[in-house]
Amino acid sequence: MASRTSVEQRTNRVLGAAFCVLLASAAAGPLEAAELGEDQVLERLQQWLLQTRDLQGSFQQTLISGALGEGHEEAGMLGLERPGRMRWDYLRPERKVALLVDGQTWLYQAEDEHLILGDLPEGDLLAALLAGSRPLAELFEHGLLATPKLGGQGAYRLRLVPREGDDGFEQIVLTLRPPQFGIETVEVLDSGGNRMIYRFTKLKRNRGIAPERFTFEPPPGTLVSGEHAPGPGIAGGGGL
Repeated sequence: MASRTSVEQRTNRVLGAAFCVLLASAAAGPLEAAELGEDQVLERLQQWLLQTRDLQGSFQQTLISGALGEGHEEAGMLGLERPGRMRWDYLRPERKVALLVDGQTWLYQAEDEHLILGDLPEGDLLAALLAGSRPLAELFEHGLLATPKLGGQGAYRLRLVPREGDDGFEQIVLTLRPPQFGIETVEVLDSGGNRMIYRFTKLKRNRGIAPERFTFEPPPGTLVSGEHAPGPGIAGGGGL
């Protein structure tokens, strides 16, 4: 069984990575007369990050083990709000809630009646992405793995690799289909060779999300462990 620390670290990394790449998933832009270069595609992503206030929809998440090669699938609903607020409600196969509020994380596992508290490390690369204070080009090496006409089957595949060392992930690959430039898939490869694949549907952008969506009150009797005491993000309504 994984230690509490390793579970928190993995949760924080996945939350951070997922939050950053999800923000581009419902974009709309003008019809492209010609294929774009890697810098232009990155700029489209950068502008979308700056223009997105909130995003909500459905997700399917598949973890492919680097050691075993087997896939584990989960699915549910998500909601995020810039800057720094995100909630994943896992509905199958097991019910979970993963919540990020202003750098603090909550992971509730319904089957185990366990709530794990954590924090995104200060100065972490993913935290910098969440804040949006630095251009993506400063944080990532980037390149195109495929274009609509060359291997992409009508879509761009953009690879992002951290410029600075990061022990959480090695690269993120986004599939962007013009003219809307909505993301069809997001692939996160970590340092252990594990690959997390996200697929998003029914996404709604900048429609507004109720503040209580980013609160969570655990059921009575829940075991609470972690690095920060319950604060404003956990008080009030918002259970499963």
